[in-house]
Amino acid sequence: MTRPEPTPEVAAVLAAWEQALRAFPGGPALAAHIAPGLAALLASCAEAGQSPAATARTLGAALSPLRGALQHLTPDQQARLADARTVGKTRRLLQASLHSPWGRGLKPATRDQYGTKIARLLPDRPADLPEFGGTRQGFIRVKNTTRAPVSRSPGQQHAQATRRQERRTAGELAHGLREQFGPARPETGRKLYPTASLWVNPTPRTPGVLDDLELAIALQACDDLPEPWRSRGRLVVLGGALCGWTEQLRHARLDGPSGQRPELVRDPVGQLWLHAWQPAWVPDWLTHDPVRRAAHLAVHHEVQSDYVLPLHPVLARALAAAADFGADGRLLPGDSYSEALARVSAGLQALSPTAARLTPGRLLLSFHGRANASSYPWPARYGLTGRPSAAHTMAAAYTALPLAAIQEHHARFCHDRLSAAREALLVNAERLGAPAWPLDHELATEPLAAAPGMIGSWSTPRLAVLRDVYATLQRDFFEATPGSRQAHNTATRLALTAGAVSLLLRPADVDGLLLPERQPLAGPGFAQQVKSRPGENESWVERELPAGLQSLWWRALSAGAGLSPDGRARPWLIDRHGQPQPFRLQDCLDAALAAAGLPGQLRAHSLRHFGRSWYSAYGLNDPEIALRSNHWANGFERTNYARLGADLRGVSARFQAAAAALAQALDWEWSRWT
Repeated sequence: MTRPEPTPEVAAVLAAWEQALRAFPGGPALAAHIAPGLAALLASCAEAGQSPAATARTLGAALSPLRGALQHLTPDQQARLADARTVGKTRRLLQASLHSPWGRGLKPATRDQYGTKIARLLPDRPADLPEFGGTRQGFIRVKNTTRAPVSRSPGQQHAQATRRQERRTAGELAHGLREQFGPARPETGRKLYPTASLWVNPTPRTPGVLDDLELAIALQACDDLPEPWRSRGRLVVLGGALCGWTEQLRHARLDGPSGQRPELVRDPVGQLWLHAWQPAWVPDWLTHDPVRRAAHLAVHHEVQSDYVLPLHPVLARALAAAADFGADGRLLPGDSYSEALARVSAGLQALSPTAARLTPGRLLLSFHGRANASSYPWPARYGLTGRPSAAHTMAAAYTALPLAAIQEHHARFCHDRLSAAREALLVNAERLGAPAWPLDHELATEPLAAAPGMIGSWSTPRLAVLRDVYATLQRDFFEATPGSRQAHNTATRLALTAGAVSLLLRPADVDGLLLPERQPLAGPGFAQQVKSRPGENESWVERELPAGLQSLWWRALSAGAGLSPDGRARPWLIDRHGQPQPFRLQDCLDAALAAAGLPGQLRAHSLRHFGRSWYSAYGLNDPEIALRSNHWANGFERTNYARLGADLRGVSARFQAAAAALAQALDWEWSRWT
C-alpha cells in the first residue's frame, strides 16, 4: 500500500488530531507509534475507492476512541505515555483509559469496540496493520427463497472485522478446545467429539467427561509408571480433574511468579500461591491513588488477586511429590506436562481399551462437567482456577467471595469426586483384576486453617456498613409523622434502597423505574423495561418482590404515581416547597452514609454486587442469580428461563428464602414496614 496525498477533508481531520496530540506530553511518542496505522488506513481507503468525504469519516471514526482515551488519562498515565518506548505499551496505556469513569460510562459494546479500534491502529507487528479497503461480497435473503449479492462498504467491513475480533476474545471456556475435539482415533478416522457445542454446558453425561471409573483407572495407571512420571502423572490428572488446572500447571513455578496469569507458584515453605486473572475493569485509582483507595476500603471489601490456596490433602501430597522432581524453577520442566499426560493416557487405554485419549481439554471438560452436576458455584471455581469462562465472567467479577468459602467448596468437591472414584473401582474390582485403590492415603482430610481474604468484586460493601446505613434509613422511617412529606420521602428511600439490594437492580433500574400503564400497583411482582443489545427490540423483565418488601414497595410507588403528571408509577421525592423531584439512589446513599457517621462513599452499583454475593453465599446457583439480575455475560441481558434447567418450581421458593435471610442479616424490620 502507498499512502496518497491527503485531500483537504482528510487533511482537516489529521490537523485536528495533531492539535489534540500537542496538548499532551506523550503526543510526540504517540504520533510516531500510530503513523504506520494511519498510513495503512488511508491507503486501504484509497484502494477501496472511497470518496474524500467518506475517507475523512472513516479516519475520524478510527481516531475518536484514541482522542477520548487521551483526554481521560490520569497525570501518571500521561507521564508514562511520554516515556513509552514500544507500541504495545502505548496501546495498553490508552486502553486502560477505557476503565476510567469516562470509559465505564460508555455502553459495554461501545467500550469493547473502542478497545478493538485502538488495538487495530497500534498493533505489535506490521503484519497486523489494519486493512479497511477491498470489496467483499455478502448475501441477503430475498423473499426467503433466493439470494442476492450485496457489496459492503469499507466502513461496514471495518465494523465486521471489529466484531470478529471481539468474538475471538470470548473463548475463555473453550481453552483447550482444539485438543479436546480435534484428535481422531486411528482405527476409525473419526473425531471423538464431533461437535464443540457440547462444551458450552458440560455435564457428567457429556462425551469426553471422565467418569468415576476412568478417573480411578487413570490414577492406577500413574502407579504403574516409574518416577518422576508417577508423581507428575498423578498431579496432572488430579489437578485437571479436581481443579481445572491445565495451562496453570504448565506455567507453575517453584521460584516465584513469572507474570503469567493465572499462575500457580509454590513457595519455599510449601504453600501454593495462585496469581489469578485480574478483571480488566478494576479501576487504576484503586491501586495508584492512596487517598481514594482508603476512602473506598472504608466501606467496601478489599479483594486480592494473589493468595494462598489451601488444598485438599490428596492434592497437596501430589504437589509436594511432583515438586521434588522440578527443575529450572518450574514444577513441570520443559515439556514434561505433555509427556506425563501422554504416559498416563497410554496406561489408561492399556487398562481400559474403550477409554478415549486424555488431553488437557478433556481434563478441563471433566472438571466443569462434574462441577456443574454438583452445583459448584462459578465464583468459587474462579477462586480455584484463577480463570473464569467468558460466559461466567460476570459471576466471578461481580461476586465477592471469602477464600474460606472457596476452600470449603474445593474440599467437598474433591472428597466427593475421589470417594465416587474409589467406590467405582471397588464395584468393578473383579472385572479389573482386584486392583488396589491407587492413592497412598485414605480420603480423611486433615483440618485446614481457614484462608483469609476476599476475591471477586472490588465494590462489594461490608455487611456492617450496610447495617448502619439501613439502621439510619429505618430510624427516619419509624420517626416520621404519618401522612407527612417526611413520611413519604423516608418510605420511598427505604423501599428503593432495599429493592436495589434484594432485586439486584442497577442504579439506572432504580432511578429510571417506570411501570407500564396497566401494571397493578399491588401483588408479588411487576414488569420493568431493561436495557437490551444494540439493534434489538425493547426488553422487559418480570421482577419478583420479596414477600416482606411488597407492602412498603407498593406504598412508595403508589404515592409516586399520584405525583406523576401522567399517573404512571415511578419513584418521586417531595422537596421543601412541595414539588416532586426525581429519586436518585446515589444521593440517598450519600445522605444515609453521612447520617450514620461513616467515612467514604458507598457506590450505588455496589448494592447490586452485595446482593449477588449474598445470594451466591446462600446457595442460589448462577443461572438463578443471572435470572434475577437479568444478566448473561459481557454486559448483555438475557431473560431466558431455559438456562435454569428442569427445577423451575423451586426457583421462587429458593429466592424468597434467600431474600428473607438477607433481610435478617441486614436487620430489616419487615413486620414494621407497613
